[in-house]
Amino acid sequence: MDKYNKIERNLKNHSVFSTFYLILVSLILLPAFALIIEYLLNFSINLIIPEFSYFLMIAFLSPLIEEGGKITAYEIYSKRGNFQNNILSIALIGFLFGLTENLLFYFGAGSDFTTAEIIHRVLNGEILHSIAPVFYITGKNSTRSKPLSFMLPVTVHAVWNLLIYFELNTIFIYLFSLLLIIYLIIKIKRT
Repeated sequence: MDKYNKIERNLKNHSVFSTFYLILVSLILLPAFALIIEYLLNFSINLIIPEFSYFLMIAFLSPLIEEGGKITAYEIYSKRGNFQNNILSIALIGFLFGLTENLLFYFGAGSDFTTAEIIHRVLNGEILHSIAPVFYITGKNSTRSKPLSFMLPVTVHAVWNLLIYFELNTIFIYLFSLLLIIYLIIKIKRT
């Protein structure tokens, strides 16, 4: 009996440590890494083709770097559980990543924002960064193809960024997020 209590204590300690480490990675290391890589890539592309550097970052490189980082953090630090627990883990990673990204953005931009712009950015950032990586879990669960399941959140992120880049009405962005949420709810209920 003592042997099983020791195993249970070790699992609880590991779970607390894993959760703390996952939060640390999602809040600090992952956003800092993504920001540095994006800055270096944007600087390099801007030297070669300045007229397309912002578009390339928004449409391709940022989604690839950010979703790749979230998926990597999930794969390395997350404890494997059932389907719903995996979704919650990766959504938490995305939420914390988005929180830090927004904070870094506000501190970098100074006080040039209205309250409405801040609320809009927080809603957009948190919705996107929480929903997009969940597509990795749903893709992995249904296709068993790692490249395809990796490309699903990257594609969702890229479409979202393009909607914002082309300044489509906010209603399109929220409609897109509503469709994503409905899809995910249906997908989760089926498993």
